[in-house]
Amino acid sequence: MGEEVIKDEVFRLLSALQHVENIIELTENNEHKQFIYMHLNPVYYELQRQLTNLNDSASITKEKQKEQ
Repeated sequence: MGEEVIKDEVFRLLSALQHVENIIELTENNEHKQFIYMHLNPVYYELQRQLTNLNDSASITKEKQKEQ
């Protein structure tokens, strides 16, 4: 995976996280917010997990390049 592709994917994941956070903020006074949050939580944490994995993968790739 090239560095540019990783940056694009990081941007997409960060953008998706921001959208989820915006939905949470917009539904703060919604009477059914618990139902909405119940469905958003797994999405939010999955995006966080993927972002962490992508960042870890990029760090490992950079370390390997330095060794060569």
